[in-house]
Amino acid sequence: MSACPFVNRLRVGSTVLSARAASPSVIAWPRRFQPFAVAKGDDIDVTVRRESGPRPGELLFESGGVWRAYRQADGRLLLTFRVGRIVYKKALLDPLITRGEIFFPRPPHGVSGPRSALQFPLDEMLFQQRWARDGLLEVHSCAVRDHSGVLVFAGHSGAGKSTTARLWNHFEPRRTILSDDRVLLDPRAAAGVRASGTPWHGLGRFGSTASGDVRALFFLEQSRVSEAVRLHPAEAAARLFTRTFPPIWDREITSTVVKACGDVAERIPAFLLRFRKDATAIAAARRAAGSV
Repeated sequence: MSACPFVNRLRVGSTVLSARAASPSVIAWPRRFQPFAVAKGDDIDVTVRRESGPRPGELLFESGGVWRAYRQADGRLLLTFRVGRIVYKKALLDPLITRGEIFFPRPPHGVSGPRSALQFPLDEMLFQQRWARDGLLEVHSCAVRDHSGVLVFAGHSGAGKSTTARLWNHFEPRRTILSDDRVLLDPRAAAGVRASGTPWHGLGRFGSTASGDVRALFFLEQSRVSEAVRLHPAEAAARLFTRTFPPIWDREITSTVVKACGDVAERIPAFLLRFRKDATAIAAARRAAGSV
């Protein structure tokens, strides 16, 4: 029997993460991820081992929270995750983010810990690292598939992404909400930009496997009056970059993300959407999207 007989796969956009382990609970996804589960694919292939893993190399980035990034002597990326002073998980990834190992030792006797090695934020970070290298953008945003295409509403925490999703869900329940917090944008086609939903939702808990071509990009700003103001592509690109998740310790890949933001901003009309928390927000977005 194989040392890792159990495999779970998750597809987000066109990227499939394949996770292997000796126990199914170690690679379990949250129940809400079930629509994204698939049977084939291994764009990112990781194996979970019940070992402590390698010692960290050169520190690249300190998140200020639970994780840190290191460069190992052989060029691989090591991500470590901790609670207090205890490192409970490590992920060792090849430079192309195609293969990796997750070191997930059993907790000491009497100490409780997460059951799955893929617990957030590692699950999302594996996709983020690969997407950034490939020139795709995971954007802090809500997205809705409307008549004319997908409308993307980007914003930092508190800008109104989940509020926007709830407004569309209430006033336009037949429209598909791709996500209320994380949306994948793929500008690699010869023309246009493809948007895909993700399982990493916000307060509204909206997450869909749906996708579609982007019609317009909006940057959210709550206001007393709903109106959309057209943005120059350069400003839109700068705003978009600050709402993505690049590995800022890697200059080359960060440059790839910057270029992708520019490509999106050149292809897709962008607006500052000042909005009230009512149906006028939807009307303003539709007028703007229909005007270009």
